Amino acid sequence: MKKYSLMFLLLSFLITVNVQSQLKKPVVHQKTNIQKKAKYYEVGAFNCGLAYFQRNYMGQYGYVNSQGVEVIPCIYDIAHDFSEGLASVKLNNKWGYIDIYGKQVISFNFDNAEKFMEGMAPVKLNEKWSCIDMSGREIIPFKYDYVGGFYKGLSCVKLNEKYGLIDKSGNEVLPLIYNEFISFSEGLARVHLDDRSGKYVIDKWGFIDKTCKVVIPLKFDYVENFSEGLAVVHESWPSRKDGFIDKSGNLVIPYMYDDAKSFSEGLSSVRLDNKCGFIDKFGNVVIPFKYENADNFSEGLAAVKMNGKFGFVDKTGNVVIPFKYVKVTRFLNGTSYVEDEKWNEFQIDKNGKYATK
Repeated sequence: MKKYSLMFLLLSFLITVNVQSQLKKPVVHQKTNIQKKAKYYEVGAFNCGLAYFQRNYMGQYGYVNSQGVEVIPCIYDIAHDFSEGLASVKLNNKWGYIDIYGKQVISFNFDNAEKFMEGMAPVKLNEKWSCIDMSGREIIPFKYDYVGGFYKGLSCVKLNEKYGLIDKSGNEVLPLIYNEFISFSEGLARVHLDDRSGKYVIDKWGFIDKTCKVVIPLKFDYVENFSEGLAVVHESWPSRKDGFIDKSGNLVIPYMYDDAKSFSEGLSSVRLDNKCGFIDKFGNVVIPFKYENADNFSEGLAAVKMNGKFGFVDKTGNVVIPFKYVKVTRFLNGTSYVEDEKWNEFQIDKNGKYATK
């Protein structure tokens, strides 16, 4: 587990873990028929029928539809995915918003601009962040060091190195007292309080619910988000091990692993005595500890490393794809990006065969 890493995330979707390395060329965030042509350096995710694209490295950005037609020309310095009908784009060192026809709907006045979520978008001006509505009207004053996107009526904000939550009226519904706030997952969000001002030092993690009530006390040395009803917790002393708690804060799998990943598809990749294996939610060993590294399961397969090479196993531990790759990614939509020992980069399907997309 990576402890005490500062993160500020709301709604992250695709993550590539330590055993993986995303391939750099081309960068494609969602499969489309334009991948076959391989004529773009980068293609974003399709939203509102469009995806941003960059034709070559350091080039400008435009938007393409799912048929591969370039419908908004390459004139922007940076472009983001469309969300709720608008996209934030950068032009002449300022950010604004365009609609799906390429028409400017919010002026290029900002130093930074994020996507719209629930009708509001975080924007930055003169080193401070605010939120605007879809007409460009300022809803929350420019006073925060950062403002996150809204999710179910709440946004995480940062001021003077402390985090809290605001509602859409700008009311601070969770006081800005926490050193870290990590986004809600399965109804709970992890918070970190590091207070060295009093007689006793407090440096602990816990969880709050969506009413901003502390439901699992801040008593853990580190925690991960809940996944499939359980969360990884870390004990710095005396064990220096990882375990799992349930949503009542009960330690249901004891501190015994050198490293543990969140549960995925009913199993967790854990490390013990420098070997990796898989356990179920009762702590039973399902796949023995024999791998140099192991990722979590995705679409029924997990990447594992043996003798310096990656392959894939199923949930019974059977090797489905042989150990012959130096880099792999989790399976997504039936394919994985891999790199062989000759630095060839390509996609494979779940049978390990070359996949043309």
